[in-house]
Amino acid sequence: MKRIPMVLVAIVSGLTLFGCGKAEEVYSVEWYKENEQARMARLDKCESSPELVNTPNCINAEAARNELLKEIDEEMDKIRKKMMKR
Repeated sequence: MKRIPMVLVAIVSGLTLFGCGKAEEVYSVEWYKENEQARMARLDKCESSPELVNTPNCINAEAARNELLKEIDEEMDKIRKKMMKR
């Protein structure tokens, strides 16, 4: 008789945890590079919730931002070099 309530508690606990553990879709760095609004929203969310910083979406959104900034810097360098040749 004592085992039945324990088994029910285990089953209910397992189902509750299963429902709470919805996996969030993980987006790639390329996807975040192409989707500015989503990237900005994710970065805002990551910066306002430190516990999210090491999640895949925060890492990918941050990497996308860094890659885009690097690309901009490279383009600016090309423009500067052209300007200096004149």
